[in-house]
Amino acid sequence: MRKNILTLITVFCLSNLVSYAQLFSSKKSINTSTGDYPSVIESGHLNNDSHVDIVIGTTYGGTIEWYKNDGNQSFSMQTLITSTLTGILGLAIADLDNDNDNDIVAASYFSGKLVWFENDGNGNFSSEKVIATGISEAGTVKVGKIDNNNTIDVVVAAGASGQVLWFSNNGNGTFSGSNLVVGFRDTRNVELYENQLSSTGTPTFLRSANGSISSNNSDLNEVSFADVDNDKKLDIIKVNKTTMASWYKKEANGSFTEHNFTTSYNYPATAKVADYDNDSFNDVIIGFANGTTVDALAMYDNSNFETLIDNTQDDINQFTVNDFDGDGDLDVASISQKQNDLNWFENLKFSATLGLKEITPIRRKIYPNPTREHLVVDGKFTKPYKASIYNILDKEVMQINVSNSIEKIEVASLKSGVYLLYLEDDKTYFKFVKL
Repeated sequence: MRKNILTLITVFCLSNLVSYAQLFSSKKSINTSTGDYPSVIESGHLNNDSHVDIVIGTTYGGTIEWYKNDGNQSFSMQTLITSTLTGILGLAIADLDNDNDNDIVAASYFSGKLVWFENDGNGNFSSEKVIATGISEAGTVKVGKIDNNNTIDVVVAAGASGQVLWFSNNGNGTFSGSNLVVGFRDTRNVELYENQLSSTGTPTFLRSANGSISSNNSDLNEVSFADVDNDKKLDIIKVNKTTMASWYKKEANGSFTEHNFTTSYNYPATAKVADYDNDSFNDVIIGFANGTTVDALAMYDNSNFETLIDNTQDDINQFTVNDFDGDGDLDVASISQKQNDLNWFENLKFSATLGLKEITPIRRKIYPNPTREHLVVDGKFTKPYKASIYNILDKEVMQINVSNSIEKIEVASLKSGVYLLYLEDDKTYFKFVKL
């Protein structure tokens, strides 16, 4: 059995080596005629199926468009959520009214308002519900739990007043007046402000003692948090269009050390950190916006080793990352701003390179696959059975004694990756993906 497993593993690994540079597919078009000047994109579950959908907002078209994922690598544009909200520069997906479905929140730069659209659970959205008006040059929107009432609050940047504001959600989709996080007044600095809720019981924000991260940023496009160096601690990622993308590691003394991403391309616009190649180490994908039709979308393996994904789009100011085809790896969907295009790129790590359907189980099947926590072997057993799990290096990582066919095999402790489950009595093997 170990010889058979090793043979399979060898095939998988050789295939992986051949296609590593082709981790992502070529561009797959979703819509070549979105509303004018798409500026923001998000992904999440918007109807009552298990497939991840896409929503975009446009600057001059005034549209919020959502695209239903049918689970077979096809997206269809649904009824417009709105066609009258011009200058949409902020967009987020979250359950704002605690009814177990995702709603949409958006900010309008031109009309200066922050609004949300209620979802009925089937992808049908209400007309706009106003959170606040008078937010001159409303831009980036973020959602999360800020105060202590266990509901999703909303944050928005107000460009003209130089402020970051947050609004407390009472749980049913109504919000407090604005609360000030910080007034920045075009300092061109990256600064860290900490929520004092845990220490004072009040959600107020104070500038960190070592809060000055970066200064003199002439064209700051994006700032975010992620674990770039895989030390289980959040780093700060900065994207400055006229210079470069950088990340900042917090040292033991509280100071921050700058590290630059070495790229072959100009005008970085946006960056997202995730484990794209499923090797348990985070990578970075950067979208560029050079004002040409050959702007790059590039991946940096473990923050190094640049690999071009695509160079056929014009101004990639935003993209979203999710498992759109349900095969256990992270795909990318992007907006090409000046082409009015919405595209996606399939991650081939599992679907092509390792092929989840290549190995057909004998007499039995396992579910769910991919999985995060457990497996169930479907089929009748006349007696308790033994099972083993092997990683892709042919190393046995787990032995299990299973009493009956409905007992769950707990796999939550395994690292993310591809494994083989071997049933010793049946001499049957199954490939599964641990998320």
